[in-house]
Amino acid sequence: MASNAFARIEADVLRLAAVIPRGRITSAQLLGQVIDVPARHVAYIVSRLDDTQREKHALHRICGSKGEVKDWQVQRLADDGVAVKSLHVADWPALCFEWDQAAVKSAKPSRTTRPPEHARQITSQGTEPALSELRGLGSKSVELLVEAGINTPAKLRKANLFKLYERIKAKHPRTSLNLLYAMIGAVGNTDWRDIAKDRRSEILMRLDDMGLL
Repeated sequence: MASNAFARIEADVLRLAAVIPRGRITSAQLLGQVIDVPARHVAYIVSRLDDTQREKHALHRICGSKGEVKDWQVQRLADDGVAVKSLHVADWPALCFEWDQAAVKSAKPSRTTRPPEHARQITSQGTEPALSELRGLGSKSVELLVEAGINTPAKLRKANLFKLYERIKAKHPRTSLNLLYAMIGAVGNTDWRDIAKDRRSEILMRLDDMGLL
């Protein structure tokens, strides 16, 4: 079940996509900037919806950062008069829609900033990145962390990650070890796969001591 934050982001994407005129396109990156969320969130929303929803909201007009498109978009873009060659918009970026204030206002999004759990934190060192921007943390991992009360990188760094994993797994028994690897990697800015490879034995021994294996 999607979180309230995710539902708000999805609603914004659908509203804004409907503003893009026929014959014009945008990218997940540009759309993400408008609503202040990572591009991967926009791309995930586009990918998860079915064909009926994509057609209804003209999601075929949302491309990759360099005009990349998927197979399902090609014919719909052609119907819009947009040429595609080798799964790239031919006239990219000339056809990019300009997201000015009038365009954004016409979509009447429910919000134009990150919800609290994605907010950047202002610290004495400057602006801290959002939790969702930490290396290796996907949208599902972020949802689980936010639910557990960890909604900023600072809180994640201060947490006992093994105890945090224990708490999350108690509520969501199907949570895999990948979440723990991802949390450790996010704190150390290390690929979670390297954590799984290089520290697996150490992590498993500690989990065994905690009775979690």
